Amino acid sequence: MSDINVALALIGGLILSLGVVSDYIKQYVSFGTEPLIAVAYGIVIGPAGLGLLHVASFGEPMVVLEQASRLTLGLAVLGVAVRLPNRYVFERRKAMATVLLVIMPGTWLISGLIVNWFFGVPWWIGMVVGAVLTPTDPVIAGTIVTGTAAEEHIPSRLRQYISAESAINDGVAYLLLFLPLLLLDRPTVPALREWFLVVLLKEVVLAVVAGFVIGYLVGRLQRWARTHDYVVEPSLLTVTIALTFAVLGFIKLFGADGIWRRSLRAARSNSPRRTRRTTGRSGPKRPSNGCSRYRFSSSWA
Repeated sequence: MSDINVALALIGGLILSLGVVSDYIKQYVSFGTEPLIAVAYGIVIGPAGLGLLHVASFGEPMVVLEQASRLTLGLAVLGVAVRLPNRYVFERRKAMATVLLVIMPGTWLISGLIVNWFFGVPWWIGMVVGAVLTPTDPVIAGTIVTGTAAEEHIPSRLRQYISAESAINDGVAYLLLFLPLLLLDRPTVPALREWFLVVLLKEVVLAVVAGFVIGYLVGRLQRWARTHDYVVEPSLLTVTIALTFAVLGFIKLFGADGIWRRSLRAARSNSPRRTRRTTGRSGPKRPSNGCSRYRFSSSWA
């Protein structure tokens, strides 16, 4: 129990500290960003440093890191979904399709060739490394496109484009990563069969479909609740974050890739449409003031 308390204190303290000075770091600290500072902080408090935090005390280290990464990435994708304008990805679907279906595979091939050429590793090993290097990370991208410095020096159109691409590229990166991994592990035909039936259809396509369906239903439920005064608008932020965690676990139990599903679900459920609220079930209707403080926007809807 003491290990959990130590972890909560150290990690919570870091997040709180970075949140207080994040804009100052982006404007005046040229040698580091929040993720880089967090990595350095982890090294200092970890077994290689002061030894204050040991991941192994919570279970298998790789499993713990994997689950922590899923939650971190989920929150980062959620942040992108609520930050982009309404219907952003839908209105720019041609540009997004070009990035996902042309630029990303091209970057994957070029990166794999460079790794293979410089380090002399087998072809598919190089393609695994290329798949890791190809996608834009939404956590790192978020530190680049947010804050006063980004608003002053990076055009809004470019910031939105980087954010959207970083949030929706995980599904394609997932496919690019598992193709060489499967080909390294088994014969070509069984590997391609599993990649198509399991990785593509079950783990990615199922996630996309589930994301749209669940997001649409939750969005309708939220609008219905606001219309009947069953929910106060500031609580929508809590509902959205809680739903991210719940659906992440639910979809993973069915074997789908939760990252794609989560990005689509977050966007579909956070509709900015104004609704009409009532003073009672039979009272007069009045226009809603919208989510004035916690205004959500749907980027994929």
